[in-house]
Amino acid sequence: MGVNIVKRLAGLSIITRSVLRPAPAPLAHSTARHFASSSHLAIRPTPSPLAIGSGKGGKADKSAAAAAKKLKDKAATLKVKEKEKAKKDKEKAKEKEKKEKAKLKEKEKKLKLKEKEKEKRKARRVASPKAKVVKKPKTKSSLHPPKAPSNAWQLYLSDCIAAKKSELKEGEKLPSAAAITRTAAPEYRNLAPSAKADLLARFQREKEEFTVKYAEWKANLTPDMIKEENLVRFRRRKLGLSRQANLHATGEPKRPWTPFMRYSMEKRADSEFMAGLSDIKEQSKKIAAAWRELTDYERQKYVDAHAEAKIKYIEEKKKFDQEQAEKAMDSAKA
Repeated sequence: MGVNIVKRLAGLSIITRSVLRPAPAPLAHSTARHFASSSHLAIRPTPSPLAIGSGKGGKADKSAAAAAKKLKDKAATLKVKEKEKAKKDKEKAKEKEKKEKAKLKEKEKKLKLKEKEKEKRKARRVASPKAKVVKKPKTKSSLHPPKAPSNAWQLYLSDCIAAKKSELKEGEKLPSAAAITRTAAPEYRNLAPSAKADLLARFQREKEEFTVKYAEWKANLTPDMIKEENLVRFRRRKLGLSRQANLHATGEPKRPWTPFMRYSMEKRADSEFMAGLSDIKEQSKKIAAAWRELTDYERQKYVDAHAEAKIKYIEEKKKFDQEQAEKAMDSAKA
């Protein structure tokens, strides 16, 4: 039905244009006769506009025209929407392309920076020698010496902790070491003499066992192992982690006492000088004060004794080191 309406509207517009077209100017007599004689150019009568219609009246024609206009507007709207969609798709494609280009540019920039940094590092390595990696000083022994025995108080405290652990019920936590120590200290002071004697006997047995184990452990040490162990002990003393003295191989000569140490040992053996002093710190303070009061002449005998002992020590140490080197070579050959 819509197609028929469109065709009728097209015919109506053609008829209207032919009616409203102005009449042609008059031609010459001969020209008019010529055209009148031509059958194919003869003017045909134009039908009256009133004769064209749907045959149903004016309301039907108006509704058909409205429907045609509605279809035309709908087609125009769809066309505009398609154009807008195409425009948006084009903009999205452009934005995506722009982002991809920015990403590639950023990636290229990072790669260039990495290359530059690599070149700089290479230049620095060439310009300066390779820096040595400074290792953290070793503060733990790798020789695993036997553990020193616990004294009577330490044995009693360990017994108290073990007893507390055995008395714990399910879900209970063991008190802290400080709390157990606060409880155990007065108990230990009030122990019966027989109980303390038992603890001392245990300590002596553990001490004897430790002495045997330590001698066996020390006998298996090489000079290099002793040197390494002494370095660890020195670092631990410096950091305040231990007060262990250095190890000495069997037969190794000991360093001579300093002048002050000689004077100190002499005064400690003097009972009159040390009368009334039982605390080691107080004894050391008194000896140091007496040493400062000595004149150079009075100190000279201790200085001379140290110099003689030092010469002897150097000779004995050199001989000992040679013997140790020969033993090491023999063991390596074997």
